[in-house]
Amino acid sequence: MPSPSRRTPKRSTAKHRKRAARRTGPKRHSAAAKKRAARRNSLVRRALVVAAAGLLVTGLVIAVVDDRPAAYADGLGCAASAPLKKGSVPGGWYDDVEAAAVASGVPAPILAAQLDQESGWDPHATSGAGAEGLAQFRPVTWSEYGAGGDPFDPHDAIRAQGAYMGHLVESVAAVAASNGVHPVVLALAAYNAGPTAVAKYGGVPPYRETEQYVEVIPQIANSTYAAGCG
Repeated sequence: MPSPSRRTPKRSTAKHRKRAARRTGPKRHSAAAKKRAARRNSLVRRALVVAAAGLLVTGLVIAVVDDRPAAYADGLGCAASAPLKKGSVPGGWYDDVEAAAVASGVPAPILAAQLDQESGWDPHATSGAGAEGLAQFRPVTWSEYGAGGDPFDPHDAIRAQGAYMGHLVESVAAVAASNGVHPVVLALAAYNAGPTAVAKYGGVPPYRETEQYVEVIPQIANSTYAAGCG
């Protein structure tokens, strides 16, 4: 049987070990926790950097997208207020274009350029989509705005063009007010792609044909049909 003098050191040693374990255990755990925390902080920092970069890219993309309507805000140029150039309209249809401009509120040089773009001033023009005449009306639209006339008759076609464009200007007014796009530009977009598409996208639809349409018509109007512009 061990003597008391030998048992005591053993008990003391055991206690010492337990106390040492209690003292050193948390320290070892704390060091490991610090390593894990440092690792988490590093991951968080990386995530924040990636998120910030993503927000920057997103902001740039939004800026680019939001800049698209700005390109149409003053999309008519000089033709917005210029009179129709004398002798620019073929076929003796000058007065018809002027009358359509008064009826629709759309500048006469824009209407003339639109007819140029639609049919090249060919009263007998047709398209694979079923559009007919100088203003390229489809039968369903002509039935509403043609007033019983003939789409191949230039006088009827130009009058119907004015009536339809006037309607489109009114139909896109709310969209134009919300995004700053000129209402006549939106009316041109609606003439090409349909008013439903303009309402769906809240502006000029992202169709290449429509985007070109609303850009080229003011260009033609300013270069060919607007007096004092060029």
